[in-house]
Amino acid sequence: MSPCATQYTSREPASEQQRINEYSSMVVLKQAVQLGVKEQLQVADKKIKEKIRHKFFAAGNKQAADDGSGS
Repeated sequence: MSPCATQYTSREPASEQQRINEYSSMVVLKQAVQLGVKEQLQVADKKIKEKIRHKFFAAGNKQAADDGSGS
């Protein structure tokens, strides 16, 4: 293996992967804006987070009630 190939494999993958991730995110957002769904995506994301939060609170309240009733 040539020194250039070794140098490329030791330094480039992380930065290349980061560039790919950033590009992918940018492409998705650009497509969302072009389709006029950016706001819809944000609303859907907010609703999903609220449902998850609600489930965690409900599970925590149920567990607290179960722990308290045994005493």
